[in-house]
Amino acid sequence: MKNRDKNNNNVIYKDFALHYKNVAKALRCTAAVHVEASIDKDFWQKVLKHFLPQNKFHFITYTKTKDNNNATGCETCLMYKKLDCLSKEFFICIDSDYRYLLKEKNLNSENFVFQTYTYSIENHWCYIQNINNVFEKSGLQNTIFDFKQFLESYSETLYELFLYHLHSLRVNDNFFKKGDFIPFLNISKPCFDSSKMINELNKKINPELQKLKHHYPNVSLEKLEDEYFRLGLKKKNAYLFFRGHNVFEQVVLKIAIEIKNELQKEQQTKQLPGGSKKIYYDNIKKEDFIKYFSEDLYFDRYDEIIRIKKDIQYHFNK
Repeated sequence: MKNRDKNNNNVIYKDFALHYKNVAKALRCTAAVHVEASIDKDFWQKVLKHFLPQNKFHFITYTKTKDNNNATGCETCLMYKKLDCLSKEFFICIDSDYRYLLKEKNLNSENFVFQTYTYSIENHWCYIQNINNVFEKSGLQNTIFDFKQFLESYSETLYELFLYHLHSLRVNDNFFKKGDFIPFLNISKPCFDSSKMINELNKKINPELQKLKHHYPNVSLEKLEDEYFRLGLKKKNAYLFFRGHNVFEQVVLKIAIEIKNELQKEQQTKQLPGGSKKIYYDNIKKEDFIKYFSEDLYFDRYDEIIRIKKDIQYHFNK
């Protein structure tokens, strides 16, 4: 019975792949594109439009299962690859998670798979120039916190721990799993003092790091560092490869909102001649502030998005 259900599910995916291609063709689109969820559509739409302005794409954000549920996520996208349904007319766009760093085979544009190269789309939102742009869009001038300095220090602080985490995943020993590493990413008390937050992070990390060094006495961090450096992972940009939800929601966004609130307090009133005051700054809604992060991407500015560009160029120019 299970095999029959599995076969039925496989047929559903193959039928959908053909259907999506036909719909795209009817809509005069270049191709149909399956993404992980609705939020991913916005990211990949911007990317494809920027690098292929003359092309039009039909986006799919979920697949209906045999039980009439909406299946989303990376595994849903990869099911089409597993069943050999992908082509130039129907391809998938996914978050890399750790697949890129762990060198999962055949996840490339040659096999009609596009990926973020960062852990997820949220890491792209946390690119430093994009964070600065969010404040500019809000009409604020961030003079109280250096995100570049902080994120580089944050990356360096977690870097060795991350290398051990990747090693544990690669050898599949379950000693330092994803669930073990993720809690170390979070900043519990965001503030304007970068050193204070990094010191707190160090206190949390050091005992775990010592435990890992003891458990993996024969692991050469230098060799791991060299290997992952060739894939783009460096001490100062490691935050791009950490779990994006945590980096964005539990670190960058938390700090950014604190800064926004402080700057708005400072600028809430304006002194007028004669000593009177006039309120001139409208309070920015939190949801609008969050939305600003996803509105722009800094194309051609950093390696991970340039890799996406090269994939697209290879795919559409062959």
